[in-house]
Amino acid sequence: MSASRTYIVAVAALLALPACVGAPPEVDVAADAVTVCPGPSTVQGIDVSEFQGSINWSAVKAAGKQFAFIRVSDGTYQDPKFATNWAGAKAAGVLRGAYQFFRASDDPITIADQFLAKMGTLGTGDLPPTLDVEVTDGQSAATIRSRMEAWLAHVEQKTGRIPFIYVSPGFWPDLGSPNESHYR
Repeated sequence: MSASRTYIVAVAALLALPACVGAPPEVDVAADAVTVCPGPSTVQGIDVSEFQGSINWSAVKAAGKQFAFIRVSDGTYQDPKFATNWAGAKAAGVLRGAYQFFRASDDPITIADQFLAKMGTLGTGDLPPTLDVEVTDGQSAATIRSRMEAWLAHVEQKTGRIPFIYVSPGFWPDLGSPNESHYR
């Protein structure tokens, strides 16, 4: 399943769209088992960071994108476009969610606190905080899982929101396919 499809399905479930969109996929479910219906029941969004440059958020909205996940940081590195993109998405009426590219070699509470400080207080309609897990940084699966779990629990406790985990189905088994069913 592509990352964009994972977001589409998860966001559709949050927006309480018709059942044909499906619930967020469970871990280890084959991509073809997820059904995303064509037409008005499908929501589309984007994932942005400094690498997209300056974004015309009105054009994003006009193109039918209903949500955006916006990178706050890559480990301790702060995305210089976050504040601009965060404000721009809201001003254009695009649902927004913040994500942190997870570096398992960093202290999870330190990076979670940096993430929370940059993101600020979530407003009505903001999507849950998201942890983007794509690389090992040379850490063991057990270390990645424990640091992920520390980040997730800390962010949930501080925001009162259950975070999303953004991970490819191909990477998840490398972590031992942990049971993170509490998270989306």
